[in-house]
Amino acid sequence: MSSHLLKIRTMLKKITQVVDGIAIVSTTEFSQMIEQLIEEGIRKHLRSELSSIKKEGEENRLVTTGEACELLNISRVTFEKLTREKIIPRVPVGNASFRYNYSDLKPYIKAKSIL
Repeated sequence: MSSHLLKIRTMLKKITQVVDGIAIVSTTEFSQMIEQLIEEGIRKHLRSELSSIKKEGEENRLVTTGEACELLNISRVTFEKLTREKIIPRVPVGNASFRYNYSDLKPYIKAKSIL
């Protein structure tokens, strides 16, 4: 049984009055119960969406050379060699600056190895 059905059953037990085997719930109490369930569902959905957005933002963020070296646990010299060899693509920013897509580094971070 789903958690929502269990919640409904629990709420109904708390607020119902049984008359001749028939459960009686006031419209106000029933309305409040439905509103609460809808709010819980909306909150759960929003948390899920927010989590997805955060993950997307993380994937699209640009990092500096220093941050990339830290994430990959390699020296700056090694990192520059990898960018020259086009193993790690760089993104031009401004006149002579570069940044690196976190998403391009992620496979190496997970593997804990770039060489």
